Amino acid sequence: MNIVDCKITHKQKKVKIKNRYYNIDIKIIPLVRWLNSFQSVVTQFSCQGDKVQKRTTFLPYVSFFCEDSKDLNNIVRKINSVDDVNLHCYLDEDSGRTVYNMYFNCYKGMNDLIGRF
Repeated sequence: MNIVDCKITHKQKKVKIKNRYYNIDIKIIPLVRWLNSFQSVVTQFSCQGDKVQKRTTFLPYVSFFCEDSKDLNNIVRKINSVDDVNLHCYLDEDSGRTVYNMYFNCYKGMNDLIGRF
């Protein structure tokens, strides 16, 4: 399976997150809402993934900031309760903030995690 970075348009829904409205891919809305239920979390980007061609797949992901170690610990514990999900982080040098990227190895991983909250 090849994983390629490009923009795909999915059906989206306008969703209120922390007093603002955002267009979010329908299948990943529960995950974005759950992450933003933590006071210190702000999601930055997300994609529900898509199988575009026979051999090209765009897998689900969410990118977010988390400013509280207790919130992050709760998120990590939930992530660790399912297979097929990885959490990577890096320091955004422009903002000085840590960016967390949650990647799913398959759609089942995303759906399993959503089913746990």
